[in-house]
Amino acid sequence: MSIADNLKQVREEIATACAKANRNPDDVTLVAVSKKKPITDIIEAFEAGQQHFGENRVEESMEKIPQINAQVSQPITWHMMGHIQSRKAKHILPLFDMIHS
Repeated sequence: MSIADNLKQVREEIATACAKANRNPDDVTLVAVSKKKPITDIIEAFEAGQQHFGENRVEESMEKIPQINAQVSQPITWHMMGHIQSRKAKHILPLFDMIHS
């Protein structure tokens, strides 16, 4: 299954769940966890309409995020998810738009 097909399936599942819960699917944000994924996969997901990506490894993010941002046509919303070590905190603010910790 391609990344685009997988995203389509997940979005359909979200729409079905929202219909059952009487919620608007537009009120749900799908955050694709991209840790340990190659840049090419993240760009493919972006090109398939995915706008939000989550990372939890600061060192990996420091390399990947600038490279990906330089290759895409629109801004990506980056989410830092998980525990933040105090010695790495100074690197997080320039990279991420949202922090879930």
